[in-house]
Amino acid sequence: MKVPVKWLKEFVKTDLSAEEIARRMTMAGLEAENIERIGETWDNVYVGEVVSVDPHPNADRLTLPRVVAGEHEITVVTGAPNIAEGQKVVLALAGARLIDAYADEFKYRTLKPAAAIRGVESAGMVCSEKELACPTSTRILVLDDDAPVGAPLADYLVIRSSSSRSPKPRPRLLSRRDCPRAGRYPRSGCDRTSPADPVKPGAPG
Repeated sequence: MKVPVKWLKEFVKTDLSAEEIARRMTMAGLEAENIERIGETWDNVYVGEVVSVDPHPNADRLTLPRVVAGEHEITVVTGAPNIAEGQKVVLALAGARLIDAYADEFKYRTLKPAAAIRGVESAGMVCSEKELACPTSTRILVLDDDAPVGAPLADYLVIRSSSSRSPKPRPRLLSRRDCPRAGRYPRSGCDRTSPADPVKPGAPG
């Protein structure tokens, strides 16, 4: 079971590293087998906002979104059917290293400088989940409305996951919600942020 560190921090106030959280989970009986980091290659990848979407003059299945991300305001060419004005999306610029979503095997590709697609220059691209090594969808990733436009994607999402399992099957720990309970963070210098189902000192884990 994968347990995102960002998700855990919604239940627990802590500045502990992913490594230290994994160690404490292991000591509490939830063995952390490994730590998976996603986002370390997200250079030149930002939170963008779609300010307009125009049809491509030479291709019915392509559109021309105008995307703003901080000091960047560019037009990209995309065939994504779910792109729409007002969305917060992931904008990758030249030099960004992304997963090749359409390759038969897992591999990275580096986004090249602006290139013409069916006669219209595309100065970047809006990204799908698969291109970011997230889930497998090839549809454009639409971010929450509160995503800060212009922020580096890695700063906004801060995706870090620790994949954990219990050496002794304990059904109650198959829920992500119970992982912070198992770690007994109140005893480790951390404060709970969720008022629901509090963990009392000395309560069974």
